[in-house]
Amino acid sequence: MWARTSPRLDDVSRAVERAVAAVRARDPMAGAIVERELVPAMKEADAGLVELRAINFDQGKLAAAQADQAWARTRRVTLVLDAVCAVLTAGLAWLAYRSARRYAVAEARRADELDAFAARIAHDIRGPLTAPMSALQRISRDLDEGSPHKKAADRGVRSLQRVDGMIRDLLTFARAAVAGPDEGARSALRAVVGGVVQDAEQEAAQARVRIETGELPACELACAPGVLTSIVGNLVGNAIKFMPPEATERAVTIRGAMRARGCVRVEVADTGAGLPAEVQERIFEPYVRADACTPGLGLGLATVKRLVEAHGGRVGVSSRVGSGSVFWFEMPARA
Repeated sequence: MWARTSPRLDDVSRAVERAVAAVRARDPMAGAIVERELVPAMKEADAGLVELRAINFDQGKLAAAQADQAWARTRRVTLVLDAVCAVLTAGLAWLAYRSARRYAVAEARRADELDAFAARIAHDIRGPLTAPMSALQRISRDLDEGSPHKKAADRGVRSLQRVDGMIRDLLTFARAAVAGPDEGARSALRAVVGGVVQDAEQEAAQARVRIETGELPACELACAPGVLTSIVGNLVGNAIKFMPPEATERAVTIRGAMRARGCVRVEVADTGAGLPAEVQERIFEPYVRADACTPGLGLGLATVKRLVEAHGGRVGVSSRVGSGSVFWFEMPARA
């Protein structure tokens, strides 16, 4: 019995040495060594020692002394194991703290980059918008009321005015990123959705996609119209852009409903290809793209998430491969 038990104790010692060495080297397999090697060896050694002591208890002082020594040895191994567990716990806690801190620093740096990016883009685009807007307004004044060209010019003026308002609000949001959004801002949900649908009609027609508007509550959301336009426009634009060519049903539906606690939920549903589960988990992160073949930087959904959360809301997606996707956001309603 002792001949079988003694090697188990040696196995325990070797496993302890390996575990301690792994912890000192910060090897992520240290926990696996304890679980796969040290714990089974301890169980086998402990079982053998208990049986050995019971068998040899009545065989004299020498056998009793040997059993006592073995038991003491087991106790020492147990203490070592406790120490190893404590070291492992402390090491893993330290690694988790460092990882969390690195992630927080990276997210803060990324947020600062997005703030600077939004401010620069808004500043550089607003200037060039003035010339085409003035030209279209002048052309519209010179055309007859019944002229189809006047309708096109007026539509272009409205689109440019909406873009200018969106950029103005985004610029304000970027400048106030630290202080938060304007507390008094409000935007009519139906009006903003109607404007987004009107702006997207040409792109949708070229992609052979039908845009439908479902039930929308007659309410105002607690954000600027340009911010809400950017949120809904990004979701609708993505649904059109990523509609697969082979899709037979090609529709994008915008709908909304009042939720509890004074929130409004807006959904943009499509009949596209859907998203795998692993993509859904990261789709709102910056530079993450569902389809690498489609042009883009992967900032649209990240911007949606940033804007919604900055205004006290939340975003999400429900999707299944082959069954389309439903992107949604919830934001507080303005009383």
